[in-house]
Amino acid sequence: MASLLVVTAVALIAFIWLRGTQRNRLAWLKKLNLPGQWRSDSGTLILEGDMDGGRYRLAEGTAKELGQWSLNGHQLQLAPDSGERSRRFDLRYFAPGEIGLDGPGLRARIYRRESDNVVPLKTSR
Repeated sequence: MASLLVVTAVALIAFIWLRGTQRNRLAWLKKLNLPGQWRSDSGTLILEGDMDGGRYRLAEGTAKELGQWSLNGHQLQLAPDSGERSRRFDLRYFAPGEIGLDGPGLRARIYRRESDNVVPLKTSR
């Protein structure tokens, strides 16, 4: 009987912990509000889809790139359609509408959200 109580208590604690983790992640995604058009001094990043992944378009200078993006913790992963290796960037949140990306090809780049854009959150296939 005592072991049943211990197993029930452990299951209850695990459930509460997982639910709290899920709520924290959802709050983080809402705070970031990534889908939309982002501009830096040297380019544009357009993120389409859900709050944690979807399609992207990156224009830096004359180079343009299309592919899939996903958010894993504090890392933004860009997987180009061209078949190149996917790249991971450290994502830093500074303020509403202002993020920083740091990684291969985008060293300490600050992006600001374009406030007058309309980007569909979901695309139909």
